[in-house]
Amino acid sequence: MEKNKYCLSIISMMNCLIERVKKRVREKHEINYSQNRRRKMALKELKEKAKILGIKTKIGTKKTDIIRSIQTAEGNFPCFGTAKDFCNQMSCCWREDCLPVSK
Repeated sequence: MEKNKYCLSIISMMNCLIERVKKRVREKHEINYSQNRRRKMALKELKEKAKILGIKTKIGTKKTDIIRSIQTAEGNFPCFGTAKDFCNQMSCCWREDCLPVSK
């Protein structure tokens, strides 16, 4: 019984560490994206970001699908490219790229 408690505490510590790393990655992405707001991300950059977040991308995966997976991993709505003339997600880092795609 004591061994199970020890294992559970290690698992919970690892989960906590993983969440902290994900948070730092999100924060770093937001800083980098705000500095380069007008520049669109290349597919290679998207795949690297997806890999950091633990998302597996296959050959031939569309850019919009990768972005939606990243949005989900970051805790946002996976809505990239689905807006019709208006988007209420003002703090979304994909907003500038999204609206032209959805028209």
